[in-house]
Order: sequence, then C-alpha cells, then structure tokens
Amino acid sequence: MALSKYRHVLQENLQLNDSRWEYRVPDLPRPSDSDRAGYMKSCSLNANSTKQNIVLSYIKISPNRAISEQPLSAFVHITCPGFRLHTQDGKPATFRESSEYISRFLKQGLMINGTKYSFYGHSNSQLKGRSCFLMMGSQNEVDRRVEMLGDFSKMKTVAKKAKRIGLLFSTAHTIVNFDPARCKDIADIERDDYIFTDGCGNISPRLAKLLTQKKPILYRNKRYHPSVFQIRYRGYKGVVILDPHLDASTWLELRKSMRKFAGGNDHSFAVVEHSKGSSSIVERVESLIWP
Repeated sequence: MALSKYRHVLQENLQLNDSRWEYRVPDLPRPSDSDRAGYMKSCSLNANSTKQNIVLSYIKISPNRAISEQPLSAFVHITCPGFRLHTQDGKPATFRESSEYISRFLKQGLMINGTKYSFYGHSNSQLKGRSCFLMMGSQNEVDRRVEMLGDFSKMKTVAKKAKRIGLLFSTAHTIVNFDPARCKDIADIERDDYIFTDGCGNISPRLAKLLTQKKPILYRNKRYHPSVFQIRYRGYKGVVILDPHLDASTWLELRKSMRKFAGGNDHSFAVVEHSKGSSSIVERVESLIWP
C-alpha cells in the first residue's frame, strides 16, 4: 500500500477520562521505507458530533530546522483542529474538558509499538492551526534536544519562549551549514527611537552564489541569483540584502534586531523565501555576483 493511502484507526470512542495512549499497529510501515519516501507519521485526533477517534496516517511534511537533523521516522505530526469531545449520551463536553484532554495527551505522550513519542514543539502558524510535533524519546530526552537548539533560559515567560522555539519549526529549506566565525554582528541604524534596519542584514556575493548552487533558482528557465533572502540562521531571523563590499571572510552581517535567541549547536542556514526577478533586476544582480 502507498504511504499516502495508509490509514489505521488507533482508537475509537474517546473518553473524557482517557489517560494513556498506547497502541499496537501490526501493519505499521518500516521506518526505512517512510524515511526513503519522505513521509512522516501523523496522528489526527478527531472529536465532533459524528465521530470521535484517533487515526494514524502518513503525510508529507514541509522541512524545518528542528527536524532536519533526524530521520522523519523519529517524529509524529499531531493535529486536532475543531476538537470537541462528546459524552456517551451525545452531549458536547465543555471546551475546558476538551482542552484538558488534549493537554493530557501532549503531557503523557504517545506509544506506538513500544516506542515512546513525547512533545517536541510547533511553529507559530501550527499553534494557530492546532498541530505540533512529537519526537521519539522520553519527555526529558526530548526537552534536552530542544535546549540544544538554542539558549532559551533567560526568557521569563512561557509565551515568549514558545514563540522563539517556534522559529525553529517554521517552514524553511536548510541549504548549507557554515561556521559562525563567518558571521559578523553589526549595529542597527537607529534615530529618534526608530530602528531603520529592523530585521535587515547583509549577505556576501560568495554566500549568495553558494546558496543558488545548492538550490537552483530559475527565472525564465535561467539560473537567477536573488538580491534579498528571508533567512533563519541560529537564533537570527529576518532578511539579508546582497552587499558586494563584504570582505572574503565575512559571509553574513546580522544585526541585534534580528537576534531572537542565543546559543545552539545548529549551524544550518535556511532560506524561507527570496526576492523574485525582473529582467533589469536580474541583470544588475548577475553583474554583482559574476563581475
């Protein structure tokens, strides 16, 4: 069976007092097969007036930095949009009871064929859509993995910490890894309490060229080198603009306004989006990168 068509009902008839979610799936596809095909396990928690169940399937997932270093089989994607439990007599549970069910599920984690998956994280857009990722391992093991992604210890509120961690889960294509020594911190341009360079840094022609060699970008069937990249690198987010004056040893100039958290062992450089071309812009950028 094709992974895209796989569907297995893990549990029927959800109960308000459920406290363990452990399942045996005899026909579970092999991890090597799902990894090779680029599919991830996905559990949908469904609760409405017509059905209440938990269904396992396989889906394609957009890449992000938080899952890029592990095989896809190490994760489970969880989704629960519109989740509203109903009692045995068909009456809807309160919103609080439905929310507490999801909270218990995420705190307890999921067990499939003896493998434990614990809460890992979510992007800010996933939070709005009520989805997240679980990762293979105990909650302590997964928490340690999160702490390796950056230094979040100085963040005093849960909301801010979740938002910053969410940057690692936002969709982005990791293209290259490079030493932070090639990255230089520069000051923002500020005047009269206004930051004119808020979220905006510089990129060298050398790195821009490397990015388009790793991930070809085409304009009218020809290779195109963008002048602006929306990026994620370590704890930085924002855009970088092509600067032909950067010296050979500096690939990036990033500003304080771009830095959302510090630390982390992840040196992957990810591109979220890039500027689109017009004939005049393409010719100008090409002359900067290919003098």
